[in-house]
Amino acid sequence: MIKKSLLFRATIFSVFKLCSYPALWRHITYCIVIITRCFFLPQFRARFKKNKMLAQVDHPLDDTIPFDVSWVDIYMDFSPFWIRSQAALLQRFKKKAIPLVIDFIEALAGLYTVAAGIAKVSFSTTKRPRYYKKLKFALIHIFDPHLMCVPSLHVMVVLFTALRFEKQLSALGCGTEFTDERSFVYKHALGITESILYVKQHSVNCIPIALWTMHSLDNLLYNDEEIARFYNKLFLERPDVQSHIVTFYNKLKNESQGAKDWRECIFAFLSEKQAVNG
Repeated sequence: MIKKSLLFRATIFSVFKLCSYPALWRHITYCIVIITRCFFLPQFRARFKKNKMLAQVDHPLDDTIPFDVSWVDIYMDFSPFWIRSQAALLQRFKKKAIPLVIDFIEALAGLYTVAAGIAKVSFSTTKRPRYYKKLKFALIHIFDPHLMCVPSLHVMVVLFTALRFEKQLSALGCGTEFTDERSFVYKHALGITESILYVKQHSVNCIPIALWTMHSLDNLLYNDEEIARFYNKLFLERPDVQSHIVTFYNKLKNESQGAKDWRECIFAFLSEKQAVNG
């Protein structure tokens, strides 16, 4: 059994657990370099460019969702979340889990590369309040220039973590064991996804684009049934928000029928938003 405490303990202990295996060092370093190169550097460089391609991707529904500072803790748990999930596997399965954790880290880095490829065509942003009264919000504003909203890496990474965690357990021969742990990880991924709207770091438009991105990258793991399972559990108290996510996701999918590049529908959306807000 994986102790549930391992899935929400202080992240520093999980970091130490990952770093305690020399076989992981090179892969962890690679992942950090990719995240820095593909997420932070492009945005900070673009921050001061006046002629950058920038799409304002807000939707009218965003204004109906209240800015709620109480969601910031779960929002900020997005990276610690996947770190704890992998450390928990190492804690329980020891060296047997190392190849799976390596594969996880390498694939995670790939998500940042994909997002960077879209940002090269057009950066994207949303309206967000200038709120600095809490330290965590100050850190968000300092370290996130807020220019890579589409596709939402928050959504991509937590969905990736939830489904990969299930897949990893199956690969370790767990079958239907660890039901509580699987449920906790999945529900936490849903919670982090919802948090991005309440802290005004993304638009409701960013979620279906992220889901479409994941489906396009691996339509076996992120198949139609898995994508539907995920969006059908989002915003249960806001059927209008959930309906938009479902409708926009299906629109992207339909528009991509016969397209040479699955990103064409995303580029078209960004171009439209540039024209409207240009």
